[in-house]
Amino acid sequence: MERKIKTVILVPTTLEMEKITRIIQPYSDVITEISGVGAIRTACKTAEVINRYSPAQIILAGIAGAYPDKGITKGECVIVNTEYTADAGSFSEGTFTPKFKERFSCPYCYDYSGRTDIKSLKIVASNSVNAAGFPYAETTFVQIENMEGAAFFNVCLEKKVRFLELRAISNTVGEDFSKWDITEATENLAKTVKMFI
Repeated sequence: MERKIKTVILVPTTLEMEKITRIIQPYSDVITEISGVGAIRTACKTAEVINRYSPAQIILAGIAGAYPDKGITKGECVIVNTEYTADAGSFSEGTFTPKFKERFSCPYCYDYSGRTDIKSLKIVASNSVNAAGFPYAETTFVQIENMEGAAFFNVCLEKKVRFLELRAISNTVGEDFSKWDITEATENLAKTVKMFI
């Protein structure tokens, strides 16, 4: 008999996947897949797993950077409500002009607002960029930055599948990689993913 998959959890890298895989072991109807880093890999993988498994829900879970002075701290987990394509544009005479900035929203992230265990999670907006710390991104209305979210939202909306994006903050945007706290972020991310399966 073919295994029925209720939830697919996409994670960009093996670093993020390791702890999540341990936590979901008791659940026979939940699987994890590596999406790869960036928009292109994530869009392709998202479409692939939706077509293959027809899951009831799909969750993108990964680490992210928080913009300074936005009230988001390292290790904190958040739910992403809105994704912006922040770096699609052109340079002219040293100035960046966003030309293809799109906004994607998740219609499902407030469905959990009645649960006391989830109320502590902030709901945030994010920039999706191809280069971490993209210095020309508009940050007025966003709190975090990642590299996959907008592509994931776009495919899920097109495919009309229930979806959610969870992020754990590993760093401040622009911070040297040596200062990132990936261990705490991935541990907290795995615990948070468990709340939604």
